[in-house]
Order: sequence, then C-alpha cells, then structure tokens
Amino acid sequence: MRHKFYLSVFSIMLLVASSLLSSNSLAANSRDFVQGSYAQITEAHKGHSFFVSLWSIDCPPCREELPEMAAYFSRHPEISLVLISTDGKGLAPEVEQVLQQNGLAGAESWIFAEDFVERLRYEVDSAWHGELPTSYLYSPGQSRQRIRGRIDFKRADD
Repeated sequence: MRHKFYLSVFSIMLLVASSLLSSNSLAANSRDFVQGSYAQITEAHKGHSFFVSLWSIDCPPCREELPEMAAYFSRHPEISLVLISTDGKGLAPEVEQVLQQNGLAGAESWIFAEDFVERLRYEVDSAWHGELPTSYLYSPGQSRQRIRGRIDFKRADD
C-alpha cells in the first residue's frame, strides 16, 4: 500500500516537473530584444523584403491579427516575418504560447528584455511612442513603410 502511495506522489512530481520544463522551453524561442537588436534585425534582412510587427499579448487588435498574419506569411514565404513582443522577458512563456496557438511558433521572434523600454522604442523608430500594433514593411530599394493599427491580412492579397 505504501509503495503505491510513493509511486503516485512520484508520478505527480514528474508531471509537474515536465510541465515546468515544457513552459521553460517555450520561452527559449524568442530572442532578447535589447539595445542594438533592431540594427541587427535590419542588417540580417538587408536586401530582402521583410515585415516587422510590434505587438503585445495585452493588445486585442494584435491578438486578432496574429492568425491572419500566420496565414498571409505562409502564402508569401518570399517576405520574412519578424515579431517583436513589447511584453517583457518575464512574460516570455505566455508570448510563446500565444505564438504557438496562432501558428507562428516558427517565426523569428524577439521580446523586449530591458527595463528602459523608451530607449528600445526609440531605436525602432524615434517617432514611435508605443502604440500597438505597429508594423514596418521593408522592401529592397525603398524606404520602410510604417503601418499603425491592425492590418486586415485577409484583404492584403486583393
């Protein structure tokens, strides 16, 4: 009888440990967005079309556009997608879960990882004050295009 009790307790401990490990592994997908990261992103995608989306798990319009964004970029692999969460590193497991639920787990993902977020926002765009969602489209040979607010990706192919 005692053996079954210890086996049950051990099984529960394994389940809890497994759950904690899986949530920690989710957080490993997003890179830390720190001072210098935006320059790193633009340099890495230089000469190619790419789309940068700044979003948050607490932003309803951001959350609404994520599944449409996933569908759009799966139809347009020639345009790289870069996601930057403004939520902060402490919310990385939740950010990764939202991305996974919306089919974006494989997208290039970054998360704000400094306390001085104003400096990070300024690095992205000196005229950006944190309104979300905000996106930037980069095309070779053209200046970047800023898009404020929710994008209707269902109509973007029209």
